[in-house]
Amino acid sequence: MIEKALIVIIFMYSTSFGILSAQFLFADMIGITLVNQENVALGTSIQEIIGIHQINNSTYQIIGLEQATTVSDPITTAANMTWFLLQILTGTYIFSVLELFGIPAIVIAALVIIYAILLFRTLIGYLRGI
Repeated sequence: MIEKALIVIIFMYSTSFGILSAQFLFADMIGITLVNQENVALGTSIQEIIGIHQINNSTYQIIGLEQATTVSDPITTAANMTWFLLQILTGTYIFSVLELFGIPAIVIAALVIIYAILLFRTLIGYLRGI
């Protein structure tokens, strides 16, 4: 029963990110606006929920920071190295390659989250001996 529910959840999640990806990759490029059954544009309501302007401002502030060549804060450096090691151990570091190919971040995020759900489900199954 739980497996069927998980399959339905992953299917719904994949479908929603598929629609977002179609809007971002295809509709925005050729100037088509996807609308729902009430003729409301999907992009504007999604951007209001996400708060894209705030995310962009934060991103530009992070990109504008100077990268230090020496270790000035060992705690931050250790945290970055731990995050890098965690990405390698879980296998999510390979998704960074998709970014190099120019695939939008929303598509990569959807793949990483599905991958993480299935990975943790597998680890729980191994720990329980199933």
